[in-house]
Parts: sequence; C-alpha cells; structure tokens
Amino acid sequence: MIFNFDLLGLLVLFILIFIYYSKNIASRPQSNIFNGIMITAYIMQLLYIANFIATKASLNIFIFQKLYLVSIILFASLLFSYYFSVLIEDKYSTKDSIIDKKMQGLKYSIILINIVTFILTFMLDINLNDNLIFGTSVIFAYGLYFTYIILDAILMIIGRNIISKSNKKNLLIIFITNILLTIMNFIFINATIINFTPVIIIFIIYLGIENIWIKENQRLILEKNYSRKTNLDKVKFLSNLSHEIRTPINVIDGFSQVLIDSNDINSMKEDAKDIRIASKELTEIIDGLIDIATIDNGKLELILEDYNVSEMFENVINIANSRIKNKNIKFVSNIDKDTPEVLFGDQAKLEQILLNIINNSIKYTEKGEISLDVDVVKSRLMCRLKISIKDTGIGMKKEEITNIFNEDKKIENNDSEKLGLIIAKKLLELMNGKIDINSIYGKGTEVSIIIDQKMVSNAEVTKKVKKKSIKPFDSKGKRILIVDDNKLNIKVAYKLLEPYNVEVEEVFSGQECLDLLDKDTNFDLILMDDLMPKMSGTETLDILKKLERIDGFYIPVVVLTANALAGEKSKYLNIGFDDYLAKPIDRYELDRVLRKFIKK
Repeated sequence: MIFNFDLLGLLVLFILIFIYYSKNIASRPQSNIFNGIMITAYIMQLLYIANFIATKASLNIFIFQKLYLVSIILFASLLFSYYFSVLIEDKYSTKDSIIDKKMQGLKYSIILINIVTFILTFMLDINLNDNLIFGTSVIFAYGLYFTYIILDAILMIIGRNIISKSNKKNLLIIFITNILLTIMNFIFINATIINFTPVIIIFIIYLGIENIWIKENQRLILEKNYSRKTNLDKVKFLSNLSHEIRTPINVIDGFSQVLIDSNDINSMKEDAKDIRIASKELTEIIDGLIDIATIDNGKLELILEDYNVSEMFENVINIANSRIKNKNIKFVSNIDKDTPEVLFGDQAKLEQILLNIINNSIKYTEKGEISLDVDVVKSRLMCRLKISIKDTGIGMKKEEITNIFNEDKKIENNDSEKLGLIIAKKLLELMNGKIDINSIYGKGTEVSIIIDQKMVSNAEVTKKVKKKSIKPFDSKGKRILIVDDNKLNIKVAYKLLEPYNVEVEEVFSGQECLDLLDKDTNFDLILMDDLMPKMSGTETLDILKKLERIDGFYIPVVVLTANALAGEKSKYLNIGFDDYLAKPIDRYELDRVLRKFIKK
C-alpha cells in the first residue's frame, strides 16, 4: 500500500512537470526555483522507492538513505528560496535588475550552505532498525528542515505588508500544510508522510501561485498597469526636465539676441561669458542624464591620472562665483592648507560631483551664504578628502533625502529637480566615496562627502600637473579639412581654429571629402563628424583606410562628434580614428589635438 502511494506521488509529479514544461514559461527566479523544487521532489520519490526495493532485496541501503536526507534538506532550502523570491518579486515587480541582483546573492548563499550541510549529513552516523532510520545524520537533516520552516515564517512576517494578498494566502496555506504534515510524520512514524509532503506542497503552489494561466493573466495586467504608470512618470519627468533645460536655453537665446544689436564691446564680452556659463549648465544637464544611464549599465569609465588639486578647487570656486553673481548670495571657501598639491584620481568626475552639489545649493538658495570646506587626512599612500558644502537655502524634506539615498528609486516624477544630487551620489559610489545629507526644511542643507585619493610620491610631485593654459601657436602653412553636414558646427570649429593661423577647408559630407581628397591630399589633419547623412564619418574613414593600404595615402583623422557616451572614445579609436573630440568642442582638447598632429 505504502509503495503504491509513493508510485502515485511519482505519477502526479511527472504529470505536473510535463504540464509545466510544455508551456512557454518566462525565465524568472521564482519560476526557476519552482522548477528546482519539482525536480528535487521527484528525486526524493525515486530515492524512497529505491530504498524500498533495496530493503526488500536485503542490499546496503545507507547510501540511498543519505542521499534521501540530502534531498530533504535541498527541498527545504529551495522552498525557503521560493518564499524569498515571492517576497522580492512582489516588492520589485517591475525592476528586473534589482530582482536578479538580490536573487543572485541568495543563490550563492544557499549553494554554500547546502554544500556544508550535505558534507555534514554524509559524515554523521545513520542506523537502521526495523526499516526505520535513526542517528545523528537523521536528527541533523530533520533539524535543518524545521529551521527552514522557521525561516519561512520569519519571511512571511517581514513581508506581510509587501507580499500581494493572493500570494500571502497561498504561502500561508503552504506553510500550515508543511507544519501539519511534518508533525504527523513524527506521530505516525511508520508512515511516509514526509515523503509525500513535497508532492502536496507542489500541488498547492501550482494551483495557487504557479498556475500558468493565472500567471499569464497577472503578467498582462501588470504590464498594462506598469505601461500606464511609466507613461505618466515619463510625462512628469520630461515636464520637469524641460524646465531645467529651458532655463539655460533662455539665457543663450536672450543674450544672443542682445549681442546682435549691441555695439558695446565690453558689454558684448560680459554677455558672451553668460552665454558660455549657460551652455555649460545645459551640457551638464545632458551629461548628467547620460551619466545616469551609463552608471546603471555599468559602462561609465573612470579616467585616473595625476591632477592639480588646487587648480581643481579653484576652477570649482570660479564657476560657483560666476553662477551666483545675479543672486544675493555670498560664496566662501576654506581649503585645508595641508591639502596635497597633486593627487591621483578622476579629476573631472570629482569636479562634476562638487559642481552638481553646489549647483543644487545655488538653485535653492535665494540669499545668504554657500560655503565650501575641505579637510584632509593623509597617510603614506592615501589622502582622504572630507568636503562639506553648506547653504542657507530652503532645505529638503525627509522624504526628498530618502529618495536620493534609495538605491531602488528611479528618476521619475519630480526627481529631476534633484538630478544633480542623485548623479553626485551615483558617481561617489562608483569612486568608492560616501555622501551624507543633513537638512532642515526652511533653513538650509549641508552635504558632506568623503572620498579617498591616491597620494603621489615626492618624485612624481616634481612633475606636477601644470594649470591648463592655452597659448595658440602659429601654424601658418598648415591645412585642416573639416567634414561636417552642419554649417554652424563648421563655423564654430573655424572660429576656434582662427588663433592658430591655420588654413581651413570645409566640406559637408563624406562623399565631398572623398571627392576633394581625390584632387588634393595636401592636408595635415582632418576633423570629421561621424553622424552624417548618406555616408557617415566611420564609413568615410573606412574608404580612407583602404586608400592608405593601397596607395600609402595618410592624413590623421580625428572624429568630431556629439556622441559623447561613456566608452565612445575607445570605440572610435578602435575603429581607426587617430583621436577623438566631443561636441561641444573644448578649447583645451582642441589645443591638445593640434599640438599632437599639427605642431609636431
């Protein structure tokens, strides 16, 4: 009778597994764990039947008994993992990357625990008496089984406000069933209730949670609701972002109109400076959005090099002062005199972090003071920068600070208003730094950051990084070809090249470039846009490289592109471009390229 009961369990499991695998189920952690539970339960049934046959044949069954105990432990651990996966998937229902990350951590923990427990199970003693097994190995296995049941209960308590109502009901039924059947197994010791328990539990899970038709319906409802919410979030985010972008655009457009009608050179220069500041603000907003995407995708690259620390802080202070000149704000700074002259790290990213925080303070402070305080703690190898930026602005509410520090929070709704702080936090995490925000709503905010930078030896300090300066050199007789489909972009490049006294030729497409070079190859440098219609810069370069291989033709080609995502520079260099210039063109970078290819 008992043997027939186990065969029935084997048949039920086989049918369930067949039905489940016959459908195209999306690969998700919860479903994958359920697959593991079914397979483990099936193996348990096979092992129990093997034990039964071996006992009847008077064979050595201890190896089967040990494997059976191991399968019990594995089943309990997988059931716990399933509880955990339901909790995580209900909490982060639309955030697959977070689900995968948290489940990956659980996966490795469970594997490690199971390896240890399996070894102990095989090492401990087991005895057979009247077809019943006893011993420390059995006590250990069943003790672990009860431990996992307790952990299941703890997870349900923790997730009582997170797990959906239907899942909570089904998990509670599974939990109660598991306890009752396990207790009955100890009361009726000669029965095989513990062996049939997994079959009953799997059947309950399948009917309540993993039913393929119910899950498909839930998926469709979830996708519909998520799509509606996402669209609303996008509208809100773009509305706020539009305000952020229109502010610097208004400055650029307004002063541009004033410059057209102005005859006062000094006034024009001042207006041009404001246009430059607004342009930088606009670029920072766009770069911030790109940084968010590249950080989340794990593609943002740190550029580590020696940099002049005082120059960096001086640059930050100058930019901050230029941005508060139309506000009733005083900017004060206090830099520790013990700050090293040169450090090793990513200067651009650190500067971006400081400016993002300061810009946020400027934005929400109408009067009073913004202060920048820098303290250092030095060791032989590292220098810890402790930087505090304090303002007397409107401050932040607790929920605003919570959203900034919430790793799972997406940039949605009104988060674009605190975009600078969110980016600063993500960049600091990338650089192994820390950020802390203390704010009193209506009184002001203090943002403190801590970041470690590598000390540079005395020998390296003697080669310290000099302050950036541009001293255009005379390039009379040198010729540069600019290839760009946008006439205004060519005009900008032409104006930036004027101080070098270089002869400039211009064409508006890749084909025009090839046609010109077919007649005249007397150029020292080509600045080429990539994203051009009909023939891109990359396609044009490919043809030029073929000419180089056939005819020995060679002119250095520098890509000039607005495609400034992380990793793009490496991509273009690997394609074959000799160097890379991002738009908007930075005068320092242009000077570097000219010194590299023209002066030499």
